[in-house]
Amino acid sequence: MTNNEQLKVDGFDDACIGTDYRDFRLVYSIERIIQILITRDGMDMDEAIEYFDHNIGCAFVGDMTPLYVWTEDKVDL
Repeated sequence: MTNNEQLKVDGFDDACIGTDYRDFRLVYSIERIIQILITRDGMDMDEAIEYFDHNIGCAFVGDMTPLYVWTEDKVDL
């Protein structure tokens, strides 16, 4: 892997909303990730948020670690 290779979050392609301007890191919608965890994995909202916080959002895997942003997407239950 080169230093500038984009890193994907496996299983969350539908939550990817673009790339950042400067480094071209992938950018993911937090709401979409939470919605995927709820619908795909059967988590409730609290479980999905906790899972995101502890397993996805806080993970650092180098300079090309994806970015996570709150968007205006609605999380439908």
